[in-house]
Amino acid sequence: MPRNLIKVAPALETDNVLPEKNGLETVSGGLQALPAKTPAVFHEDIPLHTRYRDKVSWWAILYRSVPDAIGIGGMKYAFNPAEVKWRRFSWLLLVMAAFGALTYQVVDRVQHFASHPKSVDVSIEYTDSIIFPTVAICNYNTFRSSQLTGTELGDFLTIASTDPTSLNMTKYYDVLTSTNMSYLMTEYGHELDLSVVFATYSRVDLEKKANFSVKLTEWGPCFVFNDADNGYPPVTVQRAGKSYGLELMLDVQQWEYFFSPFTRQSAGFQILLYDYGSVPLIEDQGFGISPGTHTHVGVEVTDVNNLKPPFGSCEDKELKYSDHYGYAECDQECKADFYIDTCGCRPYAAPDLDSIAECNNWEFFTCVLSGFAQFVTNHTCDCPVPCSFRTYKPTISTTKFPSTFWTNVYSALFSFPAEVFPENICFLSIYFQEMSIQQINQQVDYTFFSLLCDIGGSLGLWLGGSVLTFFEFFDLFSNSIYVYTKRVPNRR
Repeated sequence: MPRNLIKVAPALETDNVLPEKNGLETVSGGLQALPAKTPAVFHEDIPLHTRYRDKVSWWAILYRSVPDAIGIGGMKYAFNPAEVKWRRFSWLLLVMAAFGALTYQVVDRVQHFASHPKSVDVSIEYTDSIIFPTVAICNYNTFRSSQLTGTELGDFLTIASTDPTSLNMTKYYDVLTSTNMSYLMTEYGHELDLSVVFATYSRVDLEKKANFSVKLTEWGPCFVFNDADNGYPPVTVQRAGKSYGLELMLDVQQWEYFFSPFTRQSAGFQILLYDYGSVPLIEDQGFGISPGTHTHVGVEVTDVNNLKPPFGSCEDKELKYSDHYGYAECDQECKADFYIDTCGCRPYAAPDLDSIAECNNWEFFTCVLSGFAQFVTNHTCDCPVPCSFRTYKPTISTTKFPSTFWTNVYSALFSFPAEVFPENICFLSIYFQEMSIQQINQQVDYTFFSLLCDIGGSLGLWLGGSVLTFFEFFDLFSNSIYVYTKRVPNRR
């Protein structure tokens, strides 16, 4: 059966202009096509159903709908055909200027949000109990002269220090391959009983072997108080002040200083305060004390909490040789891997690995020492900042020790000649200045909700709108497209 066709005459020129009010309603009002004034003429080639876009342009629909569809101040004047041109033009300029200012502010706030800004909050937390820091005490001398002088190892170390160009390494091959650095430092290093004359904690005498351990570090052998490797719970303090801290009398033993590649130019002890359970970085972070002085160390505790990316740069990296991530642990692992790859063995200060043997002294002096310069100049370690860690900041002051009166008392008490004190004896006091912990916390400074609030404030300031205004624009465009493309009902 043939289709019913409508004959339509060619549109008049006046049909392409903006529709009159009696020919088109706005989107917000439902947009209904009213009967056209011009009589329709049937044409055989046009289907019975036609579309609104055959009658009016999409721009006409959009233009006439803006004043009613968008709740922005000034829009009803700028897009109202009933207004005079100069008024419409003035309001159009004002609306465009407001849009420009709005765009500038929104772009600025979006860029600020994209930069992931952060702030730092510093606070003081007072507490009844604080974990006492782990204390490492390391002599500036590594080997005792009385143990090495006249031995084959002693001769090797002396020549290696004074005239390394004339050193015949093969002459000492047997003694070097049969020992390692851990053996040398343990057997020929300073002894705990002779180095620590006496120790008290909270004015209570400490049994040295039960409260101190010997730990081999990159610095050399060190005596460690409150060491997590002992298996004991951490020592805590409940009150501030010198009477409730650690006090030590130490003997430098300068007569035992042996000249070797490890000998330093100073005499005394290197001290490091570090977090319980961490790895000590003695040379990088410690401080020195000298004989003939009483060193007073007031301690301040700081807990640092950093943000992870994208707001911060911290990372709790997984390590192979430690369950706890810290910069010192990461640095130690990085060095160990470098020497294991380079020398095929681990240095004495590396973590104790059952599968990889420690370098013997031949490997140590021919590979590890020579590889140190290569490590420093050419090797980098990927050790990001930890996300949380604790630091102990020392405030140091010194006085002469002992006084003339106490020199005689200590000489009689410890059977020391009076001349020993200014050259060899140190007194060290470590205590908390107050029972508080400084908290340093990185915080997100500008959240997504803050961005939305700023955008909403800018909309209200410049255009009198809100976040819903964006949805009004979306509704206007989508609804006008829908009306523009939908079919009109049959008219016969």
